[in-house]
Amino acid sequence: MTRTLIVSVAAFVLAQYAQAFDTELQNSSYSVGVFAGRSLGPVKQRFVDPNLVAQGLKDAATGSALKYSDRNVSDFFSSYAATANAAARTKLWNANKDLISYSAGSNIGKAMLASHQPFDAELVRQGVIAGLTGKALVLPEPQMKSLLAARMKLLHPETLKQ
Repeated sequence: MTRTLIVSVAAFVLAQYAQAFDTELQNSSYSVGVFAGRSLGPVKQRFVDPNLVAQGLKDAATGSALKYSDRNVSDFFSSYAATANAAARTKLWNANKDLISYSAGSNIGKAMLASHQPFDAELVRQGVIAGLTGKALVLPEPQMKSLLAARMKLLHPETLKQ
């Protein structure tokens, strides 16, 4: 009896994951966002604001006006590179956390826009926050990897083998 109940609950939970969104476009958009958030790797939450990363991505991906110019970002990284003292670098980074967070997201968004592939910017934004914060994922890992691989084949079919 207990075993049947556990199997039934597990099947219900898996069914909820599989039906997280209505379309493949929505599922793949969320998956792209999760992996984009994860791609920031060691930067993570300690060094960036997930909401600003997500907002930068959404603004760039939808063609909206950006909060920071490429020149602002370039000036920051030039100053950062020229600062030798570790404490001063940390202070400079922390003082510019909003710019760094937003521009990290907008760079991902620009790449998505340039790909000319359809996506749901809001679901990408939600995925980025989940990927950066490690919050519960809406889709199971294997499904996200499969969706991402399919999206990458559309972008670069010559570089990916079946």
